Amino acid sequence: MFDITKLRLRSIQLFSLFIIVITSHCYASESPLIQRINISMAMTIAKSAGLVVQPVTAESGSQYLKTQVLDQNSAIMLLDCESGECSILKFYSIIEKGGVDFGVVNVWNSNYRYGRVYKDEDKVIVEADLLLHGGITQQSVLQFMQRQEMLVLSFQQQIGEGE
Repeated sequence: MFDITKLRLRSIQLFSLFIIVITSHCYASESPLIQRINISMAMTIAKSAGLVVQPVTAESGSQYLKTQVLDQNSAIMLLDCESGECSILKFYSIIEKGGVDFGVVNVWNSNYRYGRVYKDEDKVIVEADLLLHGGITQQSVLQFMQRQEMLVLSFQQQIGEGE
């Protein structure tokens, strides 16, 4: 006996597989995936994102990009590095604002999934990580860097400082 439900389910499965194959082919041919990034490449992408950056090498030998986001001292750190090639980017911004209540920090953290905020004495730190493991496109790295201004601005608005 012919079961139309099984036929429909099989058609949906085949169509879904077709979409996955076509989509992955389109993305694969769009640009090569980045699994590791060096300071030079990070600087080029940051400048494309509209950031003014300065490369810095810490005493420990680790490298990062110093920048300003909405007048806040900020950095894009390169982590999990081997021979200058790194697989994690970390955005880090310091908002020098005392008296911020933990409740405000908790509300912001519950609403924003792409970053986190925590208190450190009389400062508030805004952070976000981008893991390159498995590979991502250069466009995704660019979007990560562009999104940092939104993270800082959204927290400033939360504490009544943003416009």
